[in-house]
Amino acid sequence: VRFNTEEPRAREIAPEECERFVAELAKHDTQSAKAIRILLLTGARRTEVTAIRWSDLVLDGKDPEWRRKGSRLKGKRDHTVPLSPPAQELLVAIRNETIARDGAVTSPFVFPSDTVTGYTDIRRMWLLIMRRTGITDLTPHDLRHHFASVLASSGSSVTLIAAMLAHASPASSHRYMHAFRDAKREATERVAATIMGGASDMTNVMPMKRG
Repeated sequence: VRFNTEEPRAREIAPEECERFVAELAKHDTQSAKAIRILLLTGARRTEVTAIRWSDLVLDGKDPEWRRKGSRLKGKRDHTVPLSPPAQELLVAIRNETIARDGAVTSPFVFPSDTVTGYTDIRRMWLLIMRRTGITDLTPHDLRHHFASVLASSGSSVTLIAAMLAHASPASSHRYMHAFRDAKREATERVAATIMGGASDMTNVMPMKRG
């Protein structure tokens, strides 16, 4: 059987779309909305976020981490990434709310539900956000691409992007090279502007005579 050629998806999220998305997301305090926030802040896959277990998280201390088991990852290798302050604060708040409501954290999942899977589904919340923001052709996985593009545009190397996203091979990160090239060009232009700015009067200096 010959399969159709699969073209990699390249949906770019415009800055104005991101602003609308984040603004609308901030209006919701449901479990699914919080899961989407973690998607946005970590660049992880949807199934990885909705299946986060409390035992995977190190939330207390100055170096919060998410330690993901290889058995539950696409690459089948253990993967640890640091959690940003906003991600840490959100997860700690979820833990504190759970303890205040139930007296203890009884479910192994951060985002539990009554379904057979044991964790929440974000589909309804995602569709609601899309409808209210008017954003089209955007999937939860596009947030992962956006996370990587932001890393690249800030100057992060392909190797670092691969490490952050748990890519099995750095080749998977090369789709973001266009953003990385833009970052390098901007950096080059900043250096040139600084050098030439400091040497703006050099054209008026007469060359010294030899001898």
